[in-house]
This record gives sequence, structure tokens and C-alpha cells, in this order.
Amino acid sequence: MSALRDRSQFYFSLASMLEAGVPMLRAMKQSYPGRFRKVARALGEQMEAGASLSDAMRTEAAFSGFERNVVAAGELTGNLPTVFRSLGEWFALRQTLRGKVISSMLYPLMMYHFAGPVLCVADFFIGKATEQEVSLDALVWRLAWWTALPWALYVAGRIVWPMLRRSLAFGSVVSTLPIVGKVLFRLEGANFFKSFSLCLNAGLGAAVSVRTAADSCVNQVFRRRYQRMAAVIENESVGFVEAYSRHQTWREAASPVPALMATGEESGQLDEYAERIARMLTDEASQQLEMLANLLPKAMYFGLMCYIGYKIISFYASFASKLSELL
Repeated sequence: MSALRDRSQFYFSLASMLEAGVPMLRAMKQSYPGRFRKVARALGEQMEAGASLSDAMRTEAAFSGFERNVVAAGELTGNLPTVFRSLGEWFALRQTLRGKVISSMLYPLMMYHFAGPVLCVADFFIGKATEQEVSLDALVWRLAWWTALPWALYVAGRIVWPMLRRSLAFGSVVSTLPIVGKVLFRLEGANFFKSFSLCLNAGLGAAVSVRTAADSCVNQVFRRRYQRMAAVIENESVGFVEAYSRHQTWREAASPVPALMATGEESGQLDEYAERIARMLTDEASQQLEMLANLLPKAMYFGLMCYIGYKIISFYASFASKLSELL
């Protein structure tokens, strides 16, 4: 079970038990998935010693600042069951989005591994036919390199990613890419608006909600833009829609998001409309990821056929050259 799924289940379980009237200390003694079994016991021990839940969470590395701030707001408003359920939904959303990204890459990765042996076989037989035979050792080495390349890139990405995710320059480049930038806009937007809705439901003010929800964004360009919105709301006492309009990009201006948020602010249902926007952006991101998942194998098919076609043309060109020499 993934870490995000464990976290989501932890919050859903807490919400269900509190809604059923189970005391918090007793709830912490229940069995939870993964690392949260020990974490819950540690929280329970600190609460028995007199600490509040949010204070106890600050001593545990398992929780982010976002989670601690939202739980603290829930304690102040007496709305912890709703906060826990919202946190469970938020982490379930992140799990869904991550699953979409991973599943969209599985088939192209399978195609990549399928292409390696096909290209090696094509090179072997065409090499024999053109008297430019490729040795078996060279083919084995090429196939091993071809198979290991994506895993080497994955390991390198795991090492470099913590640095890249904090880089504003990297975030700026990625967000401006035609297709990737569009998907990123929807993924980060879904994260932000789901978090924003959660914070408003927890009783946080608009500026604090925007600043707290900004921490849910991975890309530094999106995170800093939302933080600037929070500063405008706080310093100039304007509404969310006004602050949003000052910092929106062309992608956001062309989307239904500004109109939906304006309707939500006018009707006093900003949290509900933020939730709707999160669902809308999630659906759109899923559709675009599925489209990419369909296009990538076709692009790989095309590249594979072009390479084999090039080899066949080279074979016939070599054959025609030898024939002309004989004549």
C-alpha cells in the first residue's frame, strides 16, 4: 500500500471514529496502516501528557506543515471530523493523480522495452545481408544499455528531483512547455483548489487558506504565485477573486476558473466552488494524461518503423550498388 493511501486511510479512519463519538485518545490506540500505527501511538502518548493534537503533530516528522496548520484550525473551530475527512479526500486525490501519471507511462515503457529486441534483431539480419555483420557481443551490449537506460534515468531523477523541485528556473521552463505545461497547470491547480477548499472548511481565513494551500504545490512557479496572492489579500484587504485576477496567467484567464471563483465569492460559497474546480481540473488532467498515454506508443511505433525502414532502404541501396558494380 502506498504512503499516500496509508495517509488517506489514517485520516478517513480518524474522521469516522470521531463522528461515531469515539474519544480522540482511544482513536489513537487503534490499528492504522503502515507507519501510522506507530505515529498514532506516539501522538496518543503526547496527548495523554497534556499536549494538543496539533502540538503533538509538530514533533512528528510524518506530518507536513500544511497538515499541522489545518488540524490546528480544526481544533480551534471544533471541526476536527470534517478536517480529517477533507484531509483524507485531499490525499486520496493526490494518490489518484499520481496513479494517473504512472499508469499513463506504463504502456509507453512497455513499448520501449519491446522496441529494443526488435531493433537488435533487425540490425543483426540486415547486417548479415549487407555484409556489415554486427557481432553478438555488440548486440547484447546494446540491448543491455537499451534496457538499463530508463532505470538509470529513474534513479538519477530520484537523486536530482529534490533539488529540481525547489528550482524556480526549472519550474518556469516546465510550466511554459506546450503539452507538459498544460497538464502541470491542471495538476497543480487541482492540488491548490482542493487544499484551499479544505482550509476554508477548517475555518481559516482567505489569506491564510491561500498561503497554506500554496504549500501543496510542487512547482515553485505556482507556489510563489499563490503566495503573492495571499500577500495581496492580507495587505490590501481585497477578496480572493481580485487577488487571483492580478496574478493569473493566460492559461487561467482562458479557463472557467476565474468565472467559477467569482460566482463562489458572490454567493458566499467559495469553499464549495473551490472543490468543484478541483474536481474539474482533476478530470481534465486525467483526460490529457490518457491522451498522452495514447500518443506516446504511436510516436514510438512511428520511430521504430522509421528506423526499420531506414535499415531496409540501406540494405537495398547497398544491394543496388553491388549490382551496378557487377554490371
